[in-house]
Amino acid sequence: MEEIDLKELIETFLQKKFLIIFIVVLFAILGVIYTKNFITPTYAASTDIILKVNDLEKTLKLTSESVTTKDTVLNSKLIDVYAVVAKSKKVANKVIENLKLDITSEELTKTIITTSNTGTQTLKITAYSKNNPEEACKIANETAKIFIEEVKNIYEEENLYILDLAEIDSNPTNINLTKNILIFAFVGFVAISAYILVIFMFDTTIKKEEDIENALNIPVLATVVLSKEKTNSIESEIFKNLRTNIQFRNTNSEKKVMLITSTISGEGKTYVSYNLATAFAKLNKKVLIIDTNMRNASQHTLFNLKETLGISNFLSENLNKTTNKNKVNIADFVQETNINNLYLISAGNLLENPSELLASEKLEKAIKTLKESYDFIILDSPACSIISDALITSRVADLTIIVSAQNITKLEDLKKVKNDIEKVGGNVTGVVLNKVKRKIKF
Repeated sequence: MEEIDLKELIETFLQKKFLIIFIVVLFAILGVIYTKNFITPTYAASTDIILKVNDLEKTLKLTSESVTTKDTVLNSKLIDVYAVVAKSKKVANKVIENLKLDITSEELTKTIITTSNTGTQTLKITAYSKNNPEEACKIANETAKIFIEEVKNIYEEENLYILDLAEIDSNPTNINLTKNILIFAFVGFVAISAYILVIFMFDTTIKKEEDIENALNIPVLATVVLSKEKTNSIESEIFKNLRTNIQFRNTNSEKKVMLITSTISGEGKTYVSYNLATAFAKLNKKVLIIDTNMRNASQHTLFNLKETLGISNFLSENLNKTTNKNKVNIADFVQETNINNLYLISAGNLLENPSELLASEKLEKAIKTLKESYDFIILDSPACSIISDALITSRVADLTIIVSAQNITKLEDLKKVKNDIEKVGGNVTGVVLNKVKRKIKF
């Protein structure tokens, strides 16, 4: 696997920023939904009990040593003993009986937590309840009450006193909405980042000119930038550069026929053909476009011309035994466009399988005849990846230009098209990289 281009990766993330924001917000919303609907709120309430230190020695029946010198040890031992009493089944059963709770003593003791602070000689009894903060408060206070009574009965001592009764707390202890939203949003960010990274690592579509030039060892003749504010002047400048690059690489004035094709449909070959022909026409050159896409013609629509008889009718004329004409002049199918020096032969009647017509010698002879009347002839051909029309037509072209599209055309498909054209004798002069997004500046 090739090394990751960090700058290109950052550009990809910036280009996907709206998707990232959408996913993060979506996960944050899911965090709210999860918190509100799928987490059972648990409420807590605590009762504080204080221990009377003066009765420590007698209660534990220890030696006659001074309580003052053993204060910390005695208090710690006594608190440990009392904690066991507080969580005993006997206390739990009385609490259940008094509060009429529908649970077992084992279940209740699991919801009771005792904590002590030997420094302050206090014992905290905390009760938890799902969905019911009032119940948690009642259990904590009732447990403290029963606990004190049991200590009095067992040790015959009144050394425990309630310092603070539990109060109802309506805030769940297990729900933190802000925290959950942040966690879900972070998970969403990680998920979409991982997805983008994986797609980036295994994405073989063309990103930049260097991808084409390094892999195919052919030049990128022009880069057509996507712009919502595209104007005629911008388009004109782009295709002037394309025209210049073609002329620079084609110094033979006899090589007039250019085939424009692509790997798949949607990469913009018809758009490039139209604008390239216009650029040559502005040099006061006589230019002819032939729409050889007899399956899905569109050149006539760019010129606002009606669909008329075209190249398919010309090529099939001698094969059509229902007509009385055996020969037709190719010039009869030429239409004038609204651009000076620019002419069109439309595709004509659409056909399901025009390959046989394109392979006929009649097309080659027609092109030879047209070269005598025009300075440049541009053949707008179908894409190469599915059908062989462009490969067949490339044999009558002097040079071939492949149109690719950024983030659409796969590099392996472009290689295959180039190789296939060269195998049938075609001459691939270069590539046009279309639909390029404006580069992000750092």
